[in-house]
Amino acid sequence: MANAHRRRNNVDRIKINGAWCLEENEIREGIGNAFKLLLSSSGVASFISGLQLETLDQLDASTLESPFTEEEVYNVVELQWG
Repeated sequence: MANAHRRRNNVDRIKINGAWCLEENEIREGIGNAFKLLLSSSGVASFISGLQLETLDQLDASTLESPFTEEEVYNVVELQWG
């Protein structure tokens, strides 16, 4: 069964930078390089710089960092197990 599963999850060719890669080692190297580039500081920075994100004001940020109150915990437990 494991072999059948492995065959279904197979990449037999992939187009990288406009060129088809057909050999297993080319495919592995191409995919590995793509992830290395994506996860490098410049790759992540360029991805993140394209996002439009809102920021929290100081009060909201400090509220996220504060510990839960006993009342908050009680309310969650009451809702869950009522």
